[in-house]
Amino acid sequence: MIKVNSETTIKIDQRLNEKQACVFNGYIRVFMFYLKIMIMKKLVIMAAVVLFAAFAANAQNDSKVMQSGFANYAMVDQSGLDNFSSVLQFGENNQANAWQVGTSNLAYKNQFGTWNSATSIQQGIGNLAVQCQVGQTNWAMVWQAAEGNQAFQKQFGALNDAMAVQNGSVIGNYSVQLQVGEWNHAMVDQYGDVNEAYQTQYIYQNTAKVTQEGEGNISEQYQVGEYNNALVDQMGYGNKAVQTQFGEENFAFGLQFGCENYSLQYQEGTGNFAKTFQFGGGNIAEVNQFNMGHESFVTQFGVGNMAYVTQH
Repeated sequence: MIKVNSETTIKIDQRLNEKQACVFNGYIRVFMFYLKIMIMKKLVIMAAVVLFAAFAANAQNDSKVMQSGFANYAMVDQSGLDNFSSVLQFGENNQANAWQVGTSNLAYKNQFGTWNSATSIQQGIGNLAVQCQVGQTNWAMVWQAAEGNQAFQKQFGALNDAMAVQNGSVIGNYSVQLQVGEWNHAMVDQYGDVNEAYQTQYIYQNTAKVTQEGEGNISEQYQVGEYNNALVDQMGYGNKAVQTQFGEENFAFGLQFGCENYSLQYQEGTGNFAKTFQFGGGNIAEVNQFNMGHESFVTQFGVGNMAYVTQH
């Protein structure tokens, strides 16, 4: 007969509890082991799905090329998802290049004539580049980064060159360049969001350049004649600059630093010169020059200044 006292009973309960704890811990370890196996299996499956999706994404790009003539060249390089490129070439020795990296970028190139060159580089999401060249030895270049940029380039004539650089972050920038004639030069450089640039050039060897940094800036440049120069530099948001030139050898430069400044420069004639500098917000400057050889310098600091200059 075995006598069991209270002390012995406590020791037995302790051993049972320890044993139960050991068994419980063992179950936990087994459960964690199988859980790790299941997680690893899921990771392997997910990796396979990602690889398949990447393969499928690369397979969903679309490129169309149509060529008629002699010695035309087209190169399209796409990586990403849902990119589309269209190249149409009629003539001789035309060259088209399209690089697309990202998602849902669109590039259209139409070339009619000889020795024209059109190139677009798109990195990001939802960018659009449209290039049309009719004539000979025209050169067009579009470089777009980030999201939602749109660039349109149209060239009619010979030896014109146009370049658009756009780096938007959310909504993107917008530019339109139209050249009709020979030896015209157009350049757009945009950083930020919702900036707009419009450049129109007719006849011979006009130069237009705009640089925009910020948001919601607008630049309009219109040139008809020969050897005219128009330059705009905008930093901030909501600024607007308008430059119009008719004639020969006119020069206009506009600098805006701040917000919601407005600058108008209108030149009609020969050899007119205009500079407008605006620093601050809500400033207005309008310069109108007619005939020959006028000069205008306007500088504004602060808020809400107004200047109006007319020279005949």
